[in-house]
Amino acid sequence: VEIMNLLRHLARTTNKAILIATHELDLALQTADKIWLATSNKKILTGLPEDLVLDGSFDEVFQLKGFDLKTGKMSHEAHRKISVQLIGEGHEYLWTKNALERSGYEVATDALITITMMNKEDKTLWQISSLDLNQSCNTLAELLSILKGQTNL
Repeated sequence: VEIMNLLRHLARTTNKAILIATHELDLALQTADKIWLATSNKKILTGLPEDLVLDGSFDEVFQLKGFDLKTGKMSHEAHRKISVQLIGEGHEYLWTKNALERSGYEVATDALITITMMNKEDKTLWQISSLDLNQSCNTLAELLSILKGQTNL
């Protein structure tokens, strides 16, 4: 991200074009002024990132059935078939939700497992509560490990 921001700054201050090849779709969508998108039939689609998303070009090229047009993010399948309720706010909530969904959990408003986020001395802590568990953890890695051990999935 820092390199992309530096390259954007250089392009603007020197009035030069910078060409980058990447498969980092999120980063390209967030930073590129123009995207050249190669299709399977060797055709090149060009345009603003937002135009290529809205006209379906990204879906066509990558066949992204889980691409969220509103956020520019990939959605994740809840393959664990386990719902958790997440209580919190701010960017910590968003990153916790991302980690849970990426790991196969469904984040729902009502679930048997509740994860409550708390701030203590400028650190985020997570409290996991269920019928047979009441445990705190200091990192998302620890949270996911506890959930995996608790659910055996």
